[in-house]
Amino acid sequence: MENRNNALHYKMYKSGKSIVYAGLATTAAVAGLALANANNTASAATVNDQPTVEVANTSAAKTGNSDQIQSATAAVSAASDNVVKAQQAVSDAQAAVNSANNLNSDVAAVNKAQTAYSDALAKRAAANKNSVDAQSDFDQASANAEGAITTAANAQGFAANDQKAANKAVAYWNAISAETTSAQASVAAAKPQYDQKVSDAQENYNVQSAYVADLATQTNNLKSAASTAAANNASDADRLATAAANMEKKFNSAAYALNTDYAYKLNSAKADVQYFKNLEEKNTNTMNAVKDALTKISAFLTAKAANENAYQASVAAQAVVSQTEKAYLAAMDAHNLPNDKQLEKIETQAATDANWAKSYQHQLDATGYSAASDAVVNATSAQAALTSANAAVSEAQANYNANKTSANGAALASAQAVQASAEADALVYGTVKDAQDNLKNVLKQTVSVNEGTQTVQMPVSDLVAIVNQWNTKSAASTKKLNDVKANLAAVKDVQAAVDAANAKLATANANLTSAKQAYQDALDALNALKPGSGSDSSASSDSQGSSASSDSQGSSASSDSQGSNASSDSNASNATTSDAAKPAGSANGGSQQAAAATLSGNKAAAVAFAAKGNVAASASREASQSDSKALPQTGNENTAAVVALGAVSAMFGLGLAAKKREF
Repeated sequence: MENRNNALHYKMYKSGKSIVYAGLATTAAVAGLALANANNTASAATVNDQPTVEVANTSAAKTGNSDQIQSATAAVSAASDNVVKAQQAVSDAQAAVNSANNLNSDVAAVNKAQTAYSDALAKRAAANKNSVDAQSDFDQASANAEGAITTAANAQGFAANDQKAANKAVAYWNAISAETTSAQASVAAAKPQYDQKVSDAQENYNVQSAYVADLATQTNNLKSAASTAAANNASDADRLATAAANMEKKFNSAAYALNTDYAYKLNSAKADVQYFKNLEEKNTNTMNAVKDALTKISAFLTAKAANENAYQASVAAQAVVSQTEKAYLAAMDAHNLPNDKQLEKIETQAATDANWAKSYQHQLDATGYSAASDAVVNATSAQAALTSANAAVSEAQANYNANKTSANGAALASAQAVQASAEADALVYGTVKDAQDNLKNVLKQTVSVNEGTQTVQMPVSDLVAIVNQWNTKSAASTKKLNDVKANLAAVKDVQAAVDAANAKLATANANLTSAKQAYQDALDALNALKPGSGSDSSASSDSQGSSASSDSQGSSASSDSQGSNASSDSNASNATTSDAAKPAGSANGGSQQAAAATLSGNKAAAVAFAAKGNVAASASREASQSDSKALPQTGNENTAAVVALGAVSAMFGLGLAAKKREF
């Protein structure tokens, strides 16, 4: 039994050792597998990041080390902070614009109405000037055409002042023009024939004239020959005398025919030609008169139409002025502001009241009332000062009597000096009763007061009442004027505040744009220092590093879904191109814009901070990768041996475990 127990104990001892060995083997296997996995991961990273020594050297030449990347990261962070600050400045400036607009939402409406009214006044002035000019042109054209229209009216029997008289006159002169044109054609057709008659008659007259001249020569020759023969008692003297007498008869007959028949025909033909010339001249004058008449009437009709159009334009302009004036007055009244006419009326009233107050005050001063009134005041004041000084002396005397110190003596002397001065003043100004009696006497006096164009007799007391009334009216009208001016100045101040706020908003938007550009430049500089930034292929396809076009984790300048986008991020503030750039028009619109600008600014700040965190994390990761490329890689040569050792250990441990199970 004992041996059996010993055998059992030994078997249990062997089984326990097997279990211990199996545990040690399993632990060694797990450790080997873990070590192999770690070496394989390091080897894979080395293969991917550093295929060859040449490539590693090239990449290191194009990227920065950790110090450069950290410096660039700090620059990006600072630029991001500036973007956030600039965005906050834009939000603050927009809030200031909205606040300024909310102070007086009617300022824009009043200014718009005033501008429209001023424009309407300018257009009305231009329209009125055009109307006056058109009326002047019409009057001149009417005077020029009056004779032509009157002539047509007298000839055709219609009234010269008829509305259609000008058109009727045009028809009349057109008829005359047609008749004259026909007459000119007739003259032009007939005149050549009569010109030919003149030519023929002139030619016949010239031939006959030459013939008569020849006969005259022959007659004179025969007479001379007959005379000579008679003197010489020649045998042919009688014959020559007879021939000379016959030739003279022939000459006389031809000369008579020349001076009568031939001359008549020539003169008659010339008269006919002159008649046609007269007709031509008459027709020409008639046509000139017709043309002049038609020109004047045409100008009259044109001027008449222009005058009517100008008048209608002036009426329309006046209607626009009336409408815009009502709108302007309504806007001013809604804002409790006077327009130019109302302000002028208020100023005039204030000046008038002040002038009347001064005028009556001047008349009152002439009565001695002011001096008497001042005397009462001075006497009352002097008497009160004397009473006070007497009381002070009494008190100082009592103090000195009780305690005759130098201080009390000095106080008594000072009080007595004041008393002496008060007594002197009381003597100068007299008693209060005397001053009051004098004032009563002045008030009872009757004076002449100028009221407008008439002079009125009244007591000084009534004049004092009138002066007080006008002073009250003047004070009221002056206060009204000052209040109105203050209100106008307040509106101008509000508008100036709006303008200044809008200017600051524009400056803030410009600064935001500059800050975004600076952030983008810093981001580009950081990306340039990252590994792979010098390679064209890795810049667009690296899924872990920072990419300028498609990085889903890092910071992207164009399409990053997490980082800050300076150009197209949907979460970023768009104050420079949307609500922030629009001028605030109303209180509601301004409030909405302020809320939108604040929300947009908060989003932009959150996005910028998130982008800064992403950039920092990405930069740290890239810095580590960049530094690891410069360090020697270990474990690559022992990877296979470690894997084999782990596998053998695992098999050994599994075998022992199986043996234990058999037991």
